[in-house]
Amino acid sequence: MAEVYRLLDNRPIRDLLNDAPATDERAKGIQILISKMGSGYYFTNPNAYLYALVIGLKTSIEYGHVAHTSILYAWYGWVGCAIKKRFDEACEWGQLAIDLCNKHYANSRFADRGQVWEIFYSYINWLKHPL
Repeated sequence: MAEVYRLLDNRPIRDLLNDAPATDERAKGIQILISKMGSGYYFTNPNAYLYALVIGLKTSIEYGHVAHTSILYAWYGWVGCAIKKRFDEACEWGQLAIDLCNKHYANSRFADRGQVWEIFYSYINWLKHPL
């Protein structure tokens, strides 16, 4: 996790929203692959999944995002931050995921958009806004 924050270099998490989309095919593939293998990977080896999320986030910070990066941001908020009781950071990553979907993919057929909303509103948002 420290590597992600080192790459951010004191930038606020929300500033990643303004990063350009990825153009490097390898970087796109890494982010898509990690986002797609998520659920199964998490249930078979949660520690390795956190490592995979970090790889996805590092790739996003270095090369730009793709639609599937929003899923990585949302899961990182939950798995990487909320479980470690870093609730403010969890909400920041989750909000970034929602904002990325709204900014770039609101009018597209990005099938995983519902998953991003579910992760944020079912797992993360209530940490700051309990019922």
